[in-house]
Amino acid sequence: MNVSNGFDIMNCTLALHGCRTSYDRSDLDLWYPFNLEDIQKYERPKNATPEMFFLGTYEYDGSKLYLNTSDNKIYYCDRYDATPLKSWDSLSAMLTSEIERIFSLFDADGHCIDENIPTTPVGIIP
Repeated sequence: MNVSNGFDIMNCTLALHGCRTSYDRSDLDLWYPFNLEDIQKYERPKNATPEMFFLGTYEYDGSKLYLNTSDNKIYYCDRYDATPLKSWDSLSAMLTSEIERIFSLFDADGHCIDENIPTTPVGIIP
């Protein structure tokens, strides 16, 4: 992982944002990764502090991941509220646990096993 520009797990179930290289509407593949600048400038929860570096979103409900630069931990929060709901000690710990957890929610063909189960790290079954 010396060089990376965004990451998408199971069709944006979890998307880590990156640096966009093109905005050409004729090729949808060029729209990825989701722009890291957008999540920092326009999609930050109102109670976010300067130490919070937002880096990813969950497609299910728009909830977010951020790095807290004061303790270097990764936090999961609601779409509009930066209050931490879950944390990991590092980016690699978060990626390992989230990839395993998310893959367990899908079958071998990549279809969600149960649409009623939230695909976020913390959630209530409706």
